Amino acid sequence: PEAAQTGKFLGDDCSKGTIIGRYERLGGFLGTDVALKMVEKEPILLLGDTAVQERAFRYLMGLESESEKGLALEAVQKNPRLLTIPEFEYERTKPSLDSLNTAASAIDFLRPLGEAGLAVAIFGSFILLLLVLRPLFYGVGGGQSLLSGITGALPSIPKPSEIAESYGINLASLVALIPIYQVISAFRRQMD
Repeated sequence: PEAAQTGKFLGDDCSKGTIIGRYERLGGFLGTDVALKMVEKEPILLLGDTAVQERAFRYLMGLESESEKGLALEAVQKNPRLLTIPEFEYERTKPSLDSLNTAASAIDFLRPLGEAGLAVAIFGSFILLLLVLRPLFYGVGGGQSLLSGITGALPSIPKPSEIAESYGINLASLVALIPIYQVISAFRRQMD
């Protein structure tokens, strides 16, 4: 509301004409229907630099293989904020288009829950994971874990240290060789 009255947002122009121009530029490289749906999901797109957004979209399209045509558009439709990430950040982190699309699908699925939806999903899945994994690995109430109940009938596997000692190998002496090897490697790199 304040930005609409003053025509400024974080020091940048956000007058009605500027916002309409940004929407038209978004529609120019995404298509007007797609741009409208994306702005309805994430109005913040209209406050950003559309040149940055277009370069981000072109970068994502460059990640597409022949079998993945249209995946970049699908990902940004699910999560329009992908366009707010500058191209140099994509180049630095080198994400895969599949991972971005998977994350975008999760965000789009949780969008109806509102701004706190993602946090609720993360914390809820963490608690659920604790409730499921604890009995599996550690047991409940001092009892035996489910995993040890299943694997209890199997013969025990010897520890690597026991195998080495049965062949007369002292692992402590091998550990002492590691720093010596690192020093020799460092000297070799210095000499080259």
